[in-house]
Amino acid sequence: MTNFNDFLKEQLKDCELKKEYDALETEFAAVQAIIDAKVDLGD
Repeated sequence: MTNFNDFLKEQLKDCELKKEYDALETEFAAVQAIIDAKVDLGD
């Protein structure tokens, strides 16, 4: 079974998909910051 990181790495070889994925970097960072803050607060 392939783990998610291996799967993502393979999928990102598609230039069009990588372009769209990279365009979402700001949103991913914001979501991760919210998750991190909630974990820190114990929620």
